[in-house]
Amino acid sequence: MTTPHSVAMIRRLAEQGRMAESVNAALAAIAAHPQSLEFNTQATYLAARATAVSSQSILQQMCVHHFVATPEQLLRKFETAFAAAPDRYELFITLSIALCRLEWTDLAIQAFANALNPARPQDVVANAIVREYDHSAQHYDQSPAHHASIKAFTTLLAECVEGPRRDLAVIDAACGSGLAAATLRPWSQRLTGMDLSPPMLAMADQTGLYDRLVEGDMVAAMAAAPDQADLVVCAGGTYYLRDLAPFLAAARTCLKPGGQLFFADFPALDGMGVMETIGGTFRYCRSAALTRALAVEHGFSELNCVLELSFNLPAFHWHFRRQ
Repeated sequence: MTTPHSVAMIRRLAEQGRMAESVNAALAAIAAHPQSLEFNTQATYLAARATAVSSQSILQQMCVHHFVATPEQLLRKFETAFAAAPDRYELFITLSIALCRLEWTDLAIQAFANALNPARPQDVVANAIVREYDHSAQHYDQSPAHHASIKAFTTLLAECVEGPRRDLAVIDAACGSGLAAATLRPWSQRLTGMDLSPPMLAMADQTGLYDRLVEGDMVAAMAAAPDQADLVVCAGGTYYLRDLAPFLAAARTCLKPGGQLFFADFPALDGMGVMETIGGTFRYCRSAALTRALAVEHGFSELNCVLELSFNLPAFHWHFRRQ
């Protein structure tokens, strides 16, 4: 059986803004080749890009072509067919994004788990991450995904933290180029940014919004400033830490009693331990159960946890208070 469309053609239609044609072509291709990893990946990519209504419609039509009734059954079928495929990353990532947009949280985490492997030691990846951010600093703020991610993070932060108070000592840990600073500044009597990358800190300095910028490891910097902060935020950084415990210990040290901690971290299924992504930009990932246990161990009480899209991946947004 053949199909009149190629993956390249389907993607080209989407890039041209001809989304309906692209969706129809992808679904026709799946009907002709239901076991094709490429065509199923392209369809989930379109579902991930679509509005919630269109995303649900695409997933429902994919279910029809795979002779299943629900997205959960579709995921099970994909796991059976593709869980061992070396190039499975995009299929399961785009499916998890679509499910996250639809607020099917548990199913999104299950889909995401198929794009993970057991984590390697921290020192295998640390130097590469620093080099990557040094190299990308001048282009970092040009990415719509970066702006959208920080906007989602800070919007939720604004809903969770009473403000704007204008009297808080705030630490922006792993501040990068300073994209979160405009939201944090109205709360802040003193706003401190911390980052490993000098080029990123140079960009953060250009915002003119920080009172102080600290070059170096955020864990060491926080540990060296006991009882200094009312609020610690980390929009993008904990997922480069294989072990979250030192970060939580340092955050507790630098927070005043009752101070709040807000950070984004990528998910794994309970019982998986610490995992890492098998493609895309490197991320360590951990389960909600593991993060909750570590937080309690380090003297935090949970205020909120939601799954939101962050840097084009589903991510836990955590909110804790120092006890």
